[in-house]
Formats: sequence, structure tokens, C-alpha cells
Amino acid sequence: MRAVLDRVSDWWGGLSDRERWMLMGLGALVAALAFWYGLLTPLQRWAGAAAERHAEAAETLAEAERIAAEAAALERDRKAAAGSAADAVHRTAEGAGVRLLREEPGARGALNVWTDLVEVKPLFVWLAALQRDHSVGVRTFEAHRSEAGKIDARIGFAGDGG
Repeated sequence: MRAVLDRVSDWWGGLSDRERWMLMGLGALVAALAFWYGLLTPLQRWAGAAAERHAEAAETLAEAERIAAEAAALERDRKAAAGSAADAVHRTAEGAGVRLLREEPGARGALNVWTDLVEVKPLFVWLAALQRDHSVGVRTFEAHRSEAGKIDARIGFAGDGG
């Protein structure tokens, strides 16, 4: 290795000042081009691609937040229109021909009601409409048939909390 360095040193010493300056200028130019094309250009491309991905992600996030806000507003409107489970039960019972004799509120908006004698079909149509239109589901159901073919029922509604 020492011999190689001695030969390079001898060669360099044998050049004129003008040749040395030209070779140093050429070396600086090669180093600048290597830096530009080997490091700087790829970094600029990667930064541009990252900026594009960031813009797309920000746009997607904004769209998702907009959709979430719309969904929350629709849910608030639906709940405000429907009121609580107890409100929906009371509002719709009479129109369906179901008379409520007694009620007992439960936790988280749940409600237990006892009906007067009623035909089976109107009772089940009313229960289906409560589920479909007001998202008030039946949690428990117990019925007794009378001699006239009607039933009285004890119905437990799930309420607002589930």
C-alpha cells in the first residue's frame, strides 16, 4: 500500500501547477455531480412522493371526519325525533290499539309494561313497528291467553342503552 501511495505522490509531484488545478477542479466537479445525482435528486423525489402521500392522507382524513360528523348528526336527529324508548312506547301504543295498564321503568331507559286484553295481530304489529321505526327492541315477553282469544302481556323493552 505504501508503494502505491509513493507512486501517486511522485506522479502528482511531476505535474505542473496548471495540471494540478485542472485535476482538482475536475475532482470537485465529479464530487458535485455525484452528490447531486447520487444523493440530492433521490432525496427530492422521496420528499415529493411523501408530500403527495401526506396530501392524500389528509384528504382522506378530512373526508372521514366529515362522514363521521354527518353520521353523528343523523344519529342525534334520529334520537331527538324518536325520544326515549318510553316515549316511543307511549306515543305509539294507543294508535296501535294497545292499552297500557301499568309500567315500570328500568335502568338505562328500559321499560316494563303490562297490556290490557288485546288481539294478537295488532300487538305484534305494534311491537314490530317499534323495532323498525324507533329501534326499541323487546327484551322480554310474557303473555296469557283469555277465554275470548285475546291476550294480556308483560313486555320488557330494551330501552336506549341496549
